[in-house]
Amino acid sequence: MRIPRNPFTLLAVSVFIALSTILVEKLFWYIGYLNNLQLLSILALMHVVVSALIIIDNPGKLLLRLGTVVIFIIGQQWLIELIAMLIIWQARGFAP
Repeated sequence: MRIPRNPFTLLAVSVFIALSTILVEKLFWYIGYLNNLQLLSILALMHVVVSALIIIDNPGKLLLRLGTVVIFIIGQQWLIELIAMLIIWQARGFAP
């Protein structure tokens, strides 16, 4: 299977993954904790790969690269919060 190299196609895929992530995060109580975490992890991995492809393949297009980073931050806000929470717990020396 060939990966499309059109940056706008990849950007559309990135937006779709971000919206899917937000939807899965909002349906937390209906999906269940473990299934929710697994789905979010799979979507995060896909989002990282697509975002990396966009950034690597478009070295001269600053606005496209910035847009990709913004979409990634919006879509993966749960992951950023989780990592920040783990760092704070490690700094304090305890976890709840």
